[in-house]
Amino acid sequence: MDSVSRPGLDLLAVGCGGAIGAILRFVCTSAVARLDSVPASIPVFGVNMAGSFLIGVLAAGLSSSGPAWSLFLVTGVLGGFTTFSSFSLDNMRLIREGHWGSMLTNVLAQCVLGILLCMAGFAVAQRVWPPSGSA
Repeated sequence: MDSVSRPGLDLLAVGCGGAIGAILRFVCTSAVARLDSVPASIPVFGVNMAGSFLIGVLAAGLSSSGPAWSLFLVTGVLGGFTTFSSFSLDNMRLIREGHWGSMLTNVLAQCVLGILLCMAGFAVAQRVWPPSGSA
């Protein structure tokens, strides 16, 4: 039997890491959501902030390692844990390269456009699948 190709190993690393990250996100957000008097946005906020910190640690710590660990931990685990960490890393790189205008444009565009697209998607879904009790 042939050995698994490099692209196949890359996909496996990302997929396994993504599964781990998604499970970690579920466990963390569920645990925080069960606490008394925690606002609904706090669990996701906490995951996003933890992911942003961890992607910074990994971006620095894995800079001299091969791509496999980065694919598994950064793209896979943290990608499954929160895509906000990737957003933070992209913007940190823009700042480090001195592209402040690009960073501000990226932040504003992704945040505002993301919210508007979420609202649009919600509206489309309600038209396609009206809430129960609606005509």
